[in-house]
Amino acid sequence: MKKQTIIKLLIALLIAAVIFPVVSKDVNAAVATWTVTYHTNGGDSIPSERVQDGDYCSHPTPKREGYVFQGWYTNAELTRYYGGSAVCENLDLYAKWDVLVTKVEASVNLPVAGEHPSFRIAFTSGTHCSNPRTDCFVIDEMNANGGYEKTMYEEDEYRAGTTYRLLVWFSPDTGYDYSRPKTQAYINGIQATWWTSIGDGRHTCGWYIDYTTPDDGIKITQQPTSTSATVGSTAKFSVVAESTDSLTYQWQSRKGYPDEWVNSGQSGAKSSTLSVNTIAGLDGWQFRCLIRDTKGNQECTTAVTLNVNLSIVTQPKNATTPVSDIAEFTVAATGKGPLKYQWQSRKDASASWSNSGLPTAKTATLKVTSGTGLHGYQFRCVVSDAKGKYKVSNAVTLKVVPKITKQPKSTSVKAGSVATFTVAANGKGPLKYQWQSRKNSSSAWTNSGQPGAKTATLNVNSLAGLNGWQFRCVVTDANGMSWGSNAATLTVTK
Repeated sequence: MKKQTIIKLLIALLIAAVIFPVVSKDVNAAVATWTVTYHTNGGDSIPSERVQDGDYCSHPTPKREGYVFQGWYTNAELTRYYGGSAVCENLDLYAKWDVLVTKVEASVNLPVAGEHPSFRIAFTSGTHCSNPRTDCFVIDEMNANGGYEKTMYEEDEYRAGTTYRLLVWFSPDTGYDYSRPKTQAYINGIQATWWTSIGDGRHTCGWYIDYTTPDDGIKITQQPTSTSATVGSTAKFSVVAESTDSLTYQWQSRKGYPDEWVNSGQSGAKSSTLSVNTIAGLDGWQFRCLIRDTKGNQECTTAVTLNVNLSIVTQPKNATTPVSDIAEFTVAATGKGPLKYQWQSRKDASASWSNSGLPTAKTATLKVTSGTGLHGYQFRCVVSDAKGKYKVSNAVTLKVVPKITKQPKSTSVKAGSVATFTVAANGKGPLKYQWQSRKNSSSAWTNSGQPGAKTATLNVNSLAGLNGWQFRCVVTDANGMSWGSNAATLTVTK
């Protein structure tokens, strides 16, 4: 016996392990968190940090003697620039560095007929330049060798490998002309450019910097937003992203933390707009989009939620029911279950609603025994979902009509004799009776003039011409509600 119990326990544990797999995230947290690890590549150490799913890491700026920090990259090869996107998985960031220019000296030829053939340019780091794009580094002194020389002071942000342009123009009395490039040269990887025009003067416009633009990767300019929808409708989530590269999209979904994200199979799952067919089971589900380019850059949007609103999809209908029979009112609703129902009633449209105490008042279908005193009563249902939201159905009315307790029977009599048809009914009295007749089933009913036509018993003088005629009784109660009996047929024989 004990052995069987142990075997059952092991089987239960195995099933639980399959249904509830272990996840690597912090299961004690209210939401998923991810680890961001900083590899500073020779810079000062930066501790890793924990970031909630969809939030942003601090990506601080490290320091390294003799180097300029160029930014964080998501791969060790430093080809995928990290633009500061939301963190949606464990993330490793790698620091990129450039060596500072400390001093560069070189000579650059300026081949202009009749002019001194060279400039000597020197760079020295450490001196601030207020506006390097307009008024710094002007070459305005001729050296002893007949060339022009200027010592250039470099800020920390000027880096080796960055393109610098030196603009020089000739200055005749009529003014400056920037229109034509004369020549270009590189000084240890730094590009110098002169612009010339016809004339006697010579002047430098200054040093200009052409920064090497980093790969900015993917920039999300519009995040998706949470939305609410009713069952059967379509919910949409959209993202807008920018990149110099082509982008691909993959929407993902999960029921909630700690469930893993899985690729969505909904319409538009591989486009910038996801369309979700809303069903009650998707209430509270989360969605996000992974965006990738051809260089391996990846961004994920913030997680958004689909809220499925409670909705009444089928309204109850008015009922006309014979006295003492069962009237049924049914409502159908969708939303986050389990749904709760509470039927209410009132005597008429001017009265207040009160909760019904009938046995079925807390179900989707209310069953009411049609007593004569319930004629004109109204009913409605209050439906609430698991979130405490509620919807109220339309009001419907119960009409109670007389009940035929004994139907008239078809009869066969000889011509010249009297045929008798009898009906019995219950209802709010006094009851009124009106017998009707018609030639056959395709004819219209008309009130009978036979004896007893306004009583419970009709007597018909059976003439040969009445063979095949049909008779019925319409019973009307004190509320003015009428109900017709079944049709009975008269057969006249010879």
